[in-house]
Amino acid sequence: MNPVALVLILPLIALQASAGTGSIDGVVVKAGTVLQQPLENARLELTDGPGTPVVARTDSGGTFLFSGLAPGRYRLSVTRDGFLRQEYPKPIVVARGEQIREIVFRLDPAPTVTGWVQDEYGEATANVLVEALRRSYDARGNPTLTVAASAITDDRGEYRIFWLDPGEYFFYAGARNW
Repeated sequence: MNPVALVLILPLIALQASAGTGSIDGVVVKAGTVLQQPLENARLELTDGPGTPVVARTDSGGTFLFSGLAPGRYRLSVTRDGFLRQEYPKPIVVARGEQIREIVFRLDPAPTVTGWVQDEYGEATANVLVEALRRSYDARGNPTLTVAASAITDDRGEYRIFWLDPGEYFFYAGARNW
């Protein structure tokens, strides 16, 4: 083949390949903020079925971009420490060369529980395990309590349990067994 013809054909092949791909972009903000406070470093996962998800992170403006996407049907979710996980409510269908623009996620802060533990004399108790328990069911369908999260009391008897999913919890405080 003529080397000049090869040089001319290769850019056309590359141009055709990139013209067929799509993209998805958007922003992640903190819910309930009037100024739409952007959330930096949120982790977004884009999946097209059983395959490995494609991951992107938001920049300082809370924006994200997935580019070079083949036509198809995608699911999109976002997580960030201190906030509840969120999934885009419907599949995103990307056509050949289509740009899906301005998807907005408004993340709610994850609930935090704080409290303190006292002994029978009303004195602060340090180094006590506090567990947030949720009702669940074992393999036979019997109700049981499962530890959702835990914390250790500090020298003032105080504890904080972070990033609980919304729901009903039971709390247990007891000595650690070490």
